[in-house]
Amino acid sequence: MNRNRILNVMFIAALALLLAVMARFFLKSADAVKSAGEPRIVTESITGQASVKRRGAGYRLKEDIGLVETDSVITAPGSSASFAVADCGSFMMDENSEITVVKDSGETVCVGSVYGTVICDIGDTGIPFSVECPAGVISAGMESLFSVETYHGTQTVKVYRGDVTLSSPSLVEDVSIPSGKQLVITQNDDGASSFEDMRSIPIQSLSGFLIDSLLSRGGECSFTGEALAEELERRETEVEQARAEREEYEAAVIARGGTVPVVESSKPIPEYMTQEDVHTCTVTILCETILNNMEDLAEGKSAFVPQNGVILATSRVQFIAGETVYDVLKRACAAAGIPLEYSWTVEFGGYYIEGINGLYEFDCGPESGWMYKVNGWFPNYGSSNYILKDGDIIVWEYTCRGLGTDLGLDWEL
Repeated sequence: MNRNRILNVMFIAALALLLAVMARFFLKSADAVKSAGEPRIVTESITGQASVKRRGAGYRLKEDIGLVETDSVITAPGSSASFAVADCGSFMMDENSEITVVKDSGETVCVGSVYGTVICDIGDTGIPFSVECPAGVISAGMESLFSVETYHGTQTVKVYRGDVTLSSPSLVEDVSIPSGKQLVITQNDDGASSFEDMRSIPIQSLSGFLIDSLLSRGGECSFTGEALAEELERRETEVEQARAEREEYEAAVIARGGTVPVVESSKPIPEYMTQEDVHTCTVTILCETILNNMEDLAEGKSAFVPQNGVILATSRVQFIAGETVYDVLKRACAAAGIPLEYSWTVEFGGYYIEGINGLYEFDCGPESGWMYKVNGWFPNYGSSNYILKDGDIIVWEYTCRGLGTDLGLDWEL
């Protein structure tokens, strides 16, 4: 064994020892947090993988671990994590989400919603609990159940039980959000927050994570358990029908001796990925609602509306893990020769779809424009923030009425 090899072995052994000491220190510090007699946040359960960053070092999050101030927790794709908050209640993180512990003392607990979705279930104790987001601070009322969806440039607060209060530098006075209502907040180009009119929560805007979370609480909220279960069933039926139609079409193409076209990804696969990280989804683009509102269509735009309302029939599109709905829309339109116009906006924290096939926002009424849904769900954030999963079914639809009421969204002031 030469001298260099001996040094390499010694270095590896020293590194392993250092990592073991750091891990032991982390666990000890977590145990100290758990043993303290103050309100504290402790990991209850983890599905998949999550990590915690403490004092500049990252660790894999485990159950029964206490969090301290300035800790950050990040959930991986397909993962979730739930936490108990002593004398307050609990909260749960969706996949691709990040929170920080802003304050953890005997007087108050505050969690920062950095990115993604968190749902909080607060009890009737006297320990104040709040969630900090880019728009301000959301203070929980007793026995409240609410979610905060934080994406680049947009935050949505939905209240399912009790009420919460939003304090923001952009508001003259605090705003109370009651049960059954939601408030959408966007950041303008100058960085200031703007607030939409408070509306009822459309059940179609709830992610599968939120529906499952509400169902796990017995439906004791602004939605009945029956309504939540019916919405899940509707989405499953829609997905199954879409897949069946796609399989029937592909079988017919193969029977005629043809091949099923797939829009391939031209994006290079990063070195840390493999071919297994290349997935497929389907993309459909429809403007059927315009056919029922031709009298409102802007002059000269009828030439861009197909007779059947289908701009792009359901098409298979490849994508690499980590890509978004926006990425595959660009790829699908380029392959089909469909004009697509978009722009980067602070409000959407990403790319805003201005026009598809010559049809733009307000071309068919003051509330018209493009919306998208994935597997039957209408996300309330930009398409460049939606990270895709293998097999996702994406449908872009043009709405003419009520910000999507003609597409099935149930909005009420």
